[in-house]
Amino acid sequence: MESKQWINNQQSSPTVVAVIVTWNKRAEVLRCIESVMASTHPLAAIVVVDNASTDDTAATIRERFGQTVHLVVNSSNKGGSGGFYEGIAAALKYQPEYLWLLDNDVIVAPDALSQLLRVAAEEPQAGIVGSKVYFAQAPQVIWSMGARVNHQRAKISIVGDKVHDEGQFDQLIEVDYVPLCSMLLAVQVIHAIGSVDPAYFVYCDDLDFCTRAKQAGFRVLNAPGSIVWHDITLNSNRMSPFALYYYTRNYIYYFLKFAPAGYRLVTAIWLLVFMLKRLLATVRYWPGFTMFIRLEQAALAGCFDGWRAKRGKVY
Repeated sequence: MESKQWINNQQSSPTVVAVIVTWNKRAEVLRCIESVMASTHPLAAIVVVDNASTDDTAATIRERFGQTVHLVVNSSNKGGSGGFYEGIAAALKYQPEYLWLLDNDVIVAPDALSQLLRVAAEEPQAGIVGSKVYFAQAPQVIWSMGARVNHQRAKISIVGDKVHDEGQFDQLIEVDYVPLCSMLLAVQVIHAIGSVDPAYFVYCDDLDFCTRAKQAGFRVLNAPGSIVWHDITLNSNRMSPFALYYYTRNYIYYFLKFAPAGYRLVTAIWLLVFMLKRLLATVRYWPGFTMFIRLEQAALAGCFDGWRAKRGKVY
């Protein structure tokens, strides 16, 4: 690869490869790459996986960055899960110590990676470290600092969800999972548990991965000094059949998979409550009758497919 300032040529510092997955977000991924290149900690490589975008993403990346970005172009859309699976495989060829997994629509602070690495170096058994993620449109409102998971009650509680940051989350915290939008991953975790499960397609793949890592003895932490802005809507009223189907299906599949022995019946009952809430959500955010029918069909299909452990791409 062509030598650039951001490429790591120093053996003394931890070697890191960034992995970005994108699909039809050309402007966003270009902005993301540029922010990653401005990182104060040098990178061994930047791997970008393009999930068969139709907006000339791959051609634009080649034109703007040339060989300084390792571009993987999939022949079909493999989703976020499949994209990270492919990206991790490509990144491992550089023999890094860490991978930095990123969504295409994030902007990272220059020292975001350095802060992640500092926590990874200081905390024993830290296998996964996430960033403090803000909404890009509300730069002091937290999108996520990871989450805690109650497997008996099939419940996910996001730390800092839509809370205005006034310094109350400035302490290092241990969580059950951090999102893949900015996750520092020690390569030894991959060697111990394998990669991201591509069969999720989208949603809950990070949840599954972090749970398997914790079961293998690794810690999942959030580094509050690592700042990332996620270009995602602050308005949670938007719904789509795509998102409703995959999140419902994968949520149910995940909790049935990891329900503690002896609590499976309890978990199943709470999942029934979850299903009811998903079906009623479209009434609360009334989208009009035609879209209401489409959303209800997607939610029902997600419920059914989750219980029967259907995997892979459907939409």
